Amino acid sequence: MGIRTHYRMVYEAAEEKRSEVKKTVPIVAMGHLYTAGGQTVDGDGVRELYIGSLLKVGTDVFPEYIDYLALGHLHIPQTVGGSNFIRYSGSPLPIGFGEATQEKSVVLVEFSDDAPSVTNITVPRL
Repeated sequence: MGIRTHYRMVYEAAEEKRSEVKKTVPIVAMGHLYTAGGQTVDGDGVRELYIGSLLKVGTDVFPEYIDYLALGHLHIPQTVGGSNFIRYSGSPLPIGFGEATQEKSVVLVEFSDDAPSVTNITVPRL
């Protein structure tokens, strides 16, 4: 099963559950993968586990109706494909020497009737 098919099936299952409860419930998805265009820095501890860029996926593999997509694998906090609702939160602590001076954060996502509100909260360096 491909990544696109997997996320489509997950979205369809979530949509079915949402219609059963008859409420507007946000659909939040997660993934631990490497998207095309994702930023890394030398020494950040992110390993290129695949041959070349075979498994760097584009944002087109994710259903467009997911309300928020939380990604993991890349340590730098960043949005993906210009979307504020598809993002890597980044690692909350430095994982490699290349991250020693990097600002770390966590992401707070709040849902209301409109689009989700996304706030980065800086993690203090001790």
